[in-house]
Amino acid sequence: MAVESSIQQGTNSKLRILVIEVATVIGLSLLLFFYGLGNFGLVGADEPRYAQVAREMLRNNDFVTPTLYGSPWLEKPALYYWRAAAAFRTFGVHDWAARLPSATFAAALVIIIYFHMRRFRPGAQFGAALITAASAAVIGFSRGASTDM
Repeated sequence: MAVESSIQQGTNSKLRILVIEVATVIGLSLLLFFYGLGNFGLVGADEPRYAQVAREMLRNNDFVTPTLYGSPWLEKPALYYWRAAAAFRTFGVHDWAARLPSATFAAALVIIIYFHMRRFRPGAQFGAALITAASAAVIGFSRGASTDM
């Protein structure tokens, strides 16, 4: 009886730590990747171009051939454009909606790293996920409408 209760307490403790760590990683990811996505307009040459391709894809209802101003735009893979078109359809055509696919991919990356490290390097998962989330390159690419995240 005493052995079963100590096993139960150990399981509860591990579950509590898992929940706290995952909640912390998700909370930090939300803060770093999603907070203020729409505070400034699309910048540079690439962000407006990629958003326009996704907007045309949605407007023309053609999800096979990306176009830019009516001409085929086959420079990049279509996955970003599909996700941006879905965000535009769901939330409307906004600057922050164009950046949403990159932010969600970055959050998924951090969560995947957490569980990967938990499986293959137990004990290092929390630090690895936090280091990845706080990396300047990950933060920078997650906050832009780019195919690079």
